[in-house]
Amino acid sequence: MKQQYARLLLWHTVFYIIYYTAREVFIDKDFEAVTDLAHFEYAYMEAVVFISFFLYSLGVYWILFHHHKKARWKITLMLFAAVSLAIGFRYLTQEVIAPYFFGFRNYREGYPLLIYYLDNLYYASLHGAIGFTFFYFQFSKYKDQKQQELLIQNKKTELAYLRSQINPHFLFNTLNNIYSLVYQKSDDALKSVEKLTAMLRYGLYEQEEFVPLTQEIKHLYNFIELERMRYDYDLQLKFHINDNTQGFKVPPFLLIPFVENAFNH
Repeated sequence: MKQQYARLLLWHTVFYIIYYTAREVFIDKDFEAVTDLAHFEYAYMEAVVFISFFLYSLGVYWILFHHHKKARWKITLMLFAAVSLAIGFRYLTQEVIAPYFFGFRNYREGYPLLIYYLDNLYYASLHGAIGFTFFYFQFSKYKDQKQQELLIQNKKTELAYLRSQINPHFLFNTLNNIYSLVYQKSDDALKSVEKLTAMLRYGLYEQEEFVPLTQEIKHLYNFIELERMRYDYDLQLKFHINDNTQGFKVPPFLLIPFVENAFNH
């Protein structure tokens, strides 16, 4: 999960513009608020408010991002400290620096610090909720992504395990049968070796997640032919393939268990 401060800033900006514009127009009935931005005093105060409110969102997001696994009381203390620092930044810039250098302030002189702090807790809660929501939105997507990756990895592991599995009974029986054919100087000996080699190559070196269906069918044919050679009589087998197999892909070794079971049972 990556930190996304730019997206958080975008969320904050969109909310800030929509919420406070609507409040000034529909609640405060202040239709000249936009034109007031041309005045230095208003622009300065608005910039400080924007930055301060973003610090609320940023502080909550940063703490949750880096410390969400810690105890809740620790997270609560860190959130309290982050909010207090952001409120302190607003107080310093608007109530100390602004009156000292520019002769104006946001709150009246002598405004109680406790009331100032409690008043700003409302805005801290409002904008901290943006950081909170953004984090859990991102965290939820991250968890879903990791879950999907885990499922895919499990499927790949299962597939790799299937690829690595060559039935030892089948292999030993086939080797014994080939030995017998060689001993008897049968013409089927070389054919058996060829088909067993093809099956081993397919099982050990096929690394694609999906293979052409025709290739999987060829693997089935090789298996059936090797099984046929183990018997001294003609097996009654029916193996019908639809002609329309071109262009289809399947996971390798998807069909072989059905054919193995047909011989076993």
